[in-house]
Parts: sequence; structure tokens; C-alpha cells
Amino acid sequence: MTADLDCPYCGETVALPLDPDQPATTLIEDCPVCCRPIQVCINIDASGAPAISAAYREDE
Repeated sequence: MTADLDCPYCGETVALPLDPDQPATTLIEDCPVCCRPIQVCINIDASGAPAISAAYREDE
């Protein structure tokens, strides 16, 4: 399962792999285009639909 994510730094759309066994996750993922770290929050609801938010790293 994957979902599209827009990098908050460069704006490129990136395919993000999702793990349905972890319905709520926060992680740091490097953008494969600009290599900047993105803080990603993933929530998968009971129907399997993902809600994803991407933000700049808090320490930047």
C-alpha cells in the first residue's frame, strides 16, 4: 500500500509506502528528490483510508 505525498520543501510528489499494521505513525522520511527530511504523520482509519500530513522538521 502506498500514498502520494507532496514534499513541503521542493513540492515534488513522492510515493510513500504505508504499513496497514501500524495505523498511527509519525516518522522522518527523506525526500528522494531534494534529500531534505520530512516529518510525516500517518493515520489509517478502520476502512483502510490513509490520512497523511507532511511538515518541515521542527528543528529546522
